[in-house]
Amino acid sequence: MKKLFVLVLAALFSITAFAEGEVSSKVEEVTFFLSGAQVNRSADINYNSGIQEIILHDLEPGINAGSIVLTGTGDFTLLSYRYETRTKQPKNEEPNDATARALQRKIKAAEDSLSDMQYWSKNLAFRLEVLNNEKRLLLNNPINQGTAIADSLQLLQDAVAYLRQRLNEVNDALVDHSREQEGYNETRQHLQQRIAALRQDFQDRYPVKSAYYDYRLVLAVEADRAGSGNIEFTYLVNSAGWTPEIEFRSNGYGEPMEIQQRAQVYQNTGKNWDNVDLLVSTSNPTSHRNKPYLQPWILSLVERAQTRNAGVLESVQVYKAEAGIDSVEEAPKELTVASYDVAQVTRVEQLAFKLFSFDRKFSIKSGSAYPLRVKLERAELDCDYRLVAVPKLYNAVFVQARFADWQEYMLPNAKAKLYYQNTFLGQLQMNKNMFADTLELSMGIDEGLSVTRELVLTKSKNSIIGKRVKQERVYRYIVENFKSTAVELYIQDHMPLSLQDGLEVERLECRDGSYTETDGMIEWKFDLGPRAKEEFECGFEVSYPKDKVLRGL
Repeated sequence: MKKLFVLVLAALFSITAFAEGEVSSKVEEVTFFLSGAQVNRSADINYNSGIQEIILHDLEPGINAGSIVLTGTGDFTLLSYRYETRTKQPKNEEPNDATARALQRKIKAAEDSLSDMQYWSKNLAFRLEVLNNEKRLLLNNPINQGTAIADSLQLLQDAVAYLRQRLNEVNDALVDHSREQEGYNETRQHLQQRIAALRQDFQDRYPVKSAYYDYRLVLAVEADRAGSGNIEFTYLVNSAGWTPEIEFRSNGYGEPMEIQQRAQVYQNTGKNWDNVDLLVSTSNPTSHRNKPYLQPWILSLVERAQTRNAGVLESVQVYKAEAGIDSVEEAPKELTVASYDVAQVTRVEQLAFKLFSFDRKFSIKSGSAYPLRVKLERAELDCDYRLVAVPKLYNAVFVQARFADWQEYMLPNAKAKLYYQNTFLGQLQMNKNMFADTLELSMGIDEGLSVTRELVLTKSKNSIIGKRVKQERVYRYIVENFKSTAVELYIQDHMPLSLQDGLEVERLECRDGSYTETDGMIEWKFDLGPRAKEEFECGFEVSYPKDKVLRGL
């Protein structure tokens, strides 16, 4: 009976140990989002009959517990799971190899020598005390103080000679003691440095394992019989993502616009992901995805405030064609980036994002010093090039690239680099909402063209008629083509607008062009022959009450 009880107890102990075993898992696939990443792991498990716990340990910190999804194969039922953190204290065994023993002997010998030096230190202290006391006695002698009454001159001379001799001997002994003290200090410092170096060498060879956090997923499973199976689980981590790198490249007029898109993926989870399938998604699971709801729109009246001075002429701003481009080149970063441009990439378009997969596996190390760059896609778009000038702001003519169908590439919000004939032009901040159906990019300046705008003083005048002031402004535009080929050129300017009663703006005779009433923009098209030059004039008239002051003209 006793033997049977022991066997049953042993069986129960075996089941308990089996049921609470830790299982290692392997990262199979990682999907990088613009912010965050989804990790796909798998683990082979063994289970016993009944209810038990299976611990999937050594996971990444900072897992989004709400994103965990588990699937499994095997004759078992998953009852529940929880994500937890445990503190583990690794076992540190005393090293016992020949090198360790030799280092320990050297450390022991140096420590013994340092310990023995305490007797040397005490000896130095005692001798210094004796010498100082003797010197004090000699200096406090009545003869030295001048208070002694000598029996004879000879006795006084002998006493003075003795004091002189003995004081010299004591001072010499103090100097020798000082030298010995310096030698003691140097020897002690040398021993301390040697002990520190030996201990550091020992620590480097045999580091002590510190306590660490183990992030794990604890599964409660139930099975009718013992068996084996497989668990696959996915979750999101926040300390990972990818940074888009976009390039627009043009080789000149009539050539298509080349778009190159790369991804620089990174992860700072503290775990290296080795030999995994890599996917890159333009989605961002951390962004808000719920449709907003409109609330009632309530209007109310308040006292009108004086928002502008009377007679101010509101004008519409015109920006240079290269606005939005940062022409300052990036300083090179001292950072080693693994780059993969040869892997075959597959693009899958989803409802609102794209997913890129690759035909090879990757290893992604943890840490900001180990980014990984992969090529996502390359495409050529039919491009329409225009020569555009805004002479009010700049006398040069800009090469403007315009192309449609760019939205199908779902380019993320990022800085895009611009290249024209392999020359870096600057950067453009891409924004999904900043462009219409046609994307326009400034590709630099055409040095073979010039457009100037100057005020014609003889036709620009001010006058007062009755109670109103009238101001006329006429501008002359000079268009020159220095090249040996004909060109098509667009010139852009604007007319002032009035947003106040009593302030009137009227266009004067002007070359025919495309004019927009709502914003005052005007555009002229020119077909210039080789080395041709054309001039034209355009102006406007402003009138307002003479008791007002006009600003903005």
